[in-house]
Amino acid sequence: MAHNKSDDLPVATPATSATWGIPDWRDAAAYGDVKAWSLGRWRWEFFRRRDDVRILFDERKDKQYENRLAKWERDCARPELTPKEQAYILRKVPDKPDDPRFHVSFLTEEQKKFGYIVLFNPRIGNVANFDKHVERLDSYEWDVSGEHGDRVLQETKLEEHQLVIAFSTDRPLARQLEDAESCLKGLQKYRHGRIIKKLRHPAKWLEYLRTLDAHADNPTESWADLAKKLFEHKLIVRRKDPCGGYCDPPPQAARDKWKTADALRFNF
Repeated sequence: MAHNKSDDLPVATPATSATWGIPDWRDAAAYGDVKAWSLGRWRWEFFRRRDDVRILFDERKDKQYENRLAKWERDCARPELTPKEQAYILRKVPDKPDDPRFHVSFLTEEQKKFGYIVLFNPRIGNVANFDKHVERLDSYEWDVSGEHGDRVLQETKLEEHQLVIAFSTDRPLARQLEDAESCLKGLQKYRHGRIIKKLRHPAKWLEYLRTLDAHADNPTESWADLAKKLFEHKLIVRRKDPCGGYCDPPPQAARDKWKTADALRFNF
């Protein structure tokens, strides 16, 4: 039996077939002034296209909004409030789920899994206070401060990949950071044979977003059909023909482009 290229495509889900505030992928201008996007905005744009993120938001938004609204109503009715306090609380009406400021809460393990403190509405690209609230967790795994002189590191199990370095806030940081970086790089090269870096190609990020959106527009079409669409809109290019000249891009070109774009949704 002949193999159908569409057999390799991800299965369409309700999350991919719904309307999620995604521009028309055929028109690059529909995405707005992407040159002005911050690194955080780019990461959010890839992240909000994940099915698990969309499903989680929809599962929690109504319940969390109802809980916040009920708490606000209870606070408004507190008899001990002064007129000034009551006026302040009345202005703090909970944001509705379709408001750019609305977000749902994450559990601690979900913060680590998704890399965000909270989850804003994935239907909205330019959520409110983006740089302040939509951010990654610290890149390091944990920290301990001796500021009060009562923190003692004992019975702290270190994983094989972890290393503890103590910094002093009473000495210049530049040399400490330089030495720590040298130490970490040396260990990383010893363990992995190389310095681990995250390679980014910002010039192609818009192409990758458009490729994700093109596939989501028709998740069941074959790679061959997707390749034709991407080529028509200059998202993939012709290939050299072994017999000479150039030929239209093969189905694998669309598959490879989509897989690279898909990876950015999970590891930007």
